[in-house]
Amino acid sequence: MSTVEAQQEATELVDEFAARHKSKAFKNLHRSRVAQGLHIRIEKPYLINQGNTGLCVPASLVYDLAYHRPLQYAKLVTHLFEHGTGKIGNWELKPGYDLRHHALEANDKFKEADWIPMASIRDSENWFFDYESSSDNGGTTVEETLDMLHNAGYQHIINGAEGDVSSDVNLGGADYYRKHGYTVCLRIDSSLLEHNNEPGPMGCKKPIGVANHRVVLVSPIEFYPVKFKVFTWGKIIDIPRYKPNPLSITEFLKYYYGYMAFKY
Repeated sequence: MSTVEAQQEATELVDEFAARHKSKAFKNLHRSRVAQGLHIRIEKPYLINQGNTGLCVPASLVYDLAYHRPLQYAKLVTHLFEHGTGKIGNWELKPGYDLRHHALEANDKFKEADWIPMASIRDSENWFFDYESSSDNGGTTVEETLDMLHNAGYQHIINGAEGDVSSDVNLGGADYYRKHGYTVCLRIDSSLLEHNNEPGPMGCKKPIGVANHRVVLVSPIEFYPVKFKVFTWGKIIDIPRYKPNPLSITEFLKYYYGYMAFKY
């Protein structure tokens, strides 16, 4: 099935979902808003947005699903909304009671179509602490990321987030795997993404030496100087972002902490 055909089937599934009057598992969310969000994201997956919740790894997985398998993406979100369960591959997501009854506040800046799959992924990964609301810590370790990828059924997983990660050789590996059909998530210090020294959603103003964000590599990497594009926060962002001078590889590596590459 071509991408266009898959998008068309996904759109038809969402139309059917929007017209139904069944009960819902996410009690405080709205069928019409979820359907509207899905329609837009089937066409433009880069609009998927985790805001400042720390759900960047689940956002990367949902983006990959919407981009490469839009019909499965639509099935996942609509089934979660109506039944409280959904599947990514053989991984059955079962968000808990508190999450399914959480009401998003206006200041969450979260679209309901994004919240349902991302929060469900995070809650299904937690075995000790529940993920119950948008104020909980949604951050994900390397080990948890690997668990999510294995659970989601990815057959080819490359862990480039260990060892000598802050090097041009490691960054070259990320570029290599993207060119060979992998989805590649870069681990970065989020201050790399700021606008004219103003803090971004993570609230930093300069490199703080922490791998506190994940972004999806969506273009080839130019190394000298460094230039490429990433997906995060509901948009495609240019690296470097609004910097008046070229970004050297030495400067870039202050923000970089390896990658994870995966595909079916």
